[in-house]
Amino acid sequence: LGTSDKVRKFISSILSLSYTGDSILKDIELVIIDDGSSVDLRSTVMDYYPSFKERNWNLKFIRNDVNCGRAYSRNRAAEQATYEWLFFVYIDNLIQENCLNNLLAMIANSNDDFVARANVRCHLERRSESNYVSYFDSRYLGNRVEGDVEIDYRYFASDAFIIKKDLFNLLNGFDESFRHYGCEDE
Repeated sequence: LGTSDKVRKFISSILSLSYTGDSILKDIELVIIDDGSSVDLRSTVMDYYPSFKERNWNLKFIRNDVNCGRAYSRNRAAEQATYEWLFFVYIDNLIQENCLNNLLAMIANSNDDFVARANVRCHLERRSESNYVSYFDSRYLGNRVEGDVEIDYRYFASDAFIIKKDLFNLLNGFDESFRHYGCEDE
């Protein structure tokens, strides 16, 4: 469920993680989807508009009048996105330090299309509220890497991943008929 507090934490983390040394990451567009929440999130998002404009970034806010589900909302966000790469992140996640830099390095160093899961964690308060979230967070990539041990490539969760927009469209996005399970974006 979307709340103003979650939106503030999320957007603030994007702004704070966008520095690489002495410069700010370029060509960032944030599309926030309010999936029928009961509170007005537009004003909370638009409070950040000056910070985005100052960095020459795009900030878009879209509201579904009723809850349409994660798959529908993510497909709608992808339609509105204008850049070549899509980075989907669920608002309950905390993007880990260097995550954006690592993803950009992957893009710069690859000539092939790829999909990559990002390094994120669940908010501490969400982990203590839900057994599922606690389990899900235990699957955090950083928890499963020791030394040179490789993570099994078959593990993939779509709560935070990057994909080329053309590839996403070729795959027809998320299956919107899969709803009400709670992980319809997996």
